Amino acid sequence: MFIRRIGVFVICFAIASMLLFFVDLNIRILTWVDMWGTTIGWILRVVILVFGFWLVHKSGDWDP
Repeated sequence: MFIRRIGVFVICFAIASMLLFFVDLNIRILTWVDMWGTTIGWILRVVILVFGFWLVHKSGDWDP
């Protein structure tokens, strides 16, 4: 259950970072994402999002 909550938290952070990018804002803890440019920043956002989904999937205590 704890791993699933962490996964959901990571997913929320990734989606918030993606949405805030369009209004030229960012979450302070994720400011390093755009350090290497916009393209790499988007790749890292997607990787963080996929990692969150992986955590939710691997937690094993969810019912589809």
